[in-house]
Amino acid sequence: MEKDGIKINSRFLDDEGKYLLIELGGYVDQANCHHLQHEINEALKADIVNIIFDLKDLTYMSSAGWGILVGEIKRFRERGGDIKLANMPLNIYEVYQMLEFYHILQDYPTVQDAYNSFTGKKYAARKTESAALNNQEKPVETALKVESEDAQMNEDKHEEELVDKFSLELEDILQESPEVTAGKEKSLKRVEFIPISIEETADTANLPLAEKVKRVIAKRPFANIFQIRRILRHEEFGNTKIGIIRLWFLLKELDLDTREKRYRFYRSC
Repeated sequence: MEKDGIKINSRFLDDEGKYLLIELGGYVDQANCHHLQHEINEALKADIVNIIFDLKDLTYMSSAGWGILVGEIKRFRERGGDIKLANMPLNIYEVYQMLEFYHILQDYPTVQDAYNSFTGKKYAARKTESAALNNQEKPVETALKVESEDAQMNEDKHEEELVDKFSLELEDILQESPEVTAGKEKSLKRVEFIPISIEETADTANLPLAEKVKRVIAKRPFANIFQIRRILRHEEFGNTKIGIIRLWFLLKELDLDTREKRYRFYRSC
C-alpha cells in the first residue's frame, strides 16, 4: 500500500503465520499515521502478536508515529508478543535515541537479527503477503514529500497531546519493558563542544528560544527532553510551547542533544 506519503508492505516471515514483517517507508506524520494504526489493529484482530517493523525506507517519523508504536506495545506484550524495529536510518535512530525509546522498543540492525530475537533461527522469507491483513502491496521506491504549513500546524497540535501522554505514562511503560541488548552502539557524528557562558537576564520570558533552552539546561542539567519541554511551558519562560521533534533538532543544533553534553554545558556556565 502506498497512500498519503506512507508506504506499508506486510508479509509473514514463517510458514505458520506467527511473525509478521511490516516494511514501513516514506514518511509518517499526524495526517497519515491512521494507516499505521489500522495495520496494527488488523494484526491484533488476526491474533498476530509478533511484529517486526523494517524501517530502512523510512525518511521521517513524527511523534504521531512514535506515539502509535509506544502506545501499542503494551497490547502486544499483554498477549505474550512484542514489537521490534529493524534497519533504522540514522536520522530515525537519532530521534529514537534522543527520546530514549530504546527503553521501550528494541531495535536491531537487520530483520534477521530481529527475527532471531523471537525464534533463534532464520526466517523462511515467505513471499506471500498477509492474508489476515487483506493487503495487496508490492515493494515500492522510497519517496520524500514536503509537508505543507497547515499539515505541520496540525502535527504540532497532535504532538502536544502525545508528549503529554508520554511524560505521564513513560515510567509505567519502562517498568514493563524488557532489557535492551547491552553493548550495542551505532556511530553518530561527533561535534566539538565549545562552552558558552550564560549571563543572567531579568526578563527570561522574552529571551530567544535557544537562550531559553540554555537557561533551562543551566539550571537543570540532568533534565531530559520531556522535562525541558515542560519547564519551557512555565510562565517564567513565557509559556513557550514547542513540538518535541523541533526541540530535539534545536538541541542538536546547539550541540546539547545528550545528557553528557548538557552537563558539560552546565559546568561551563
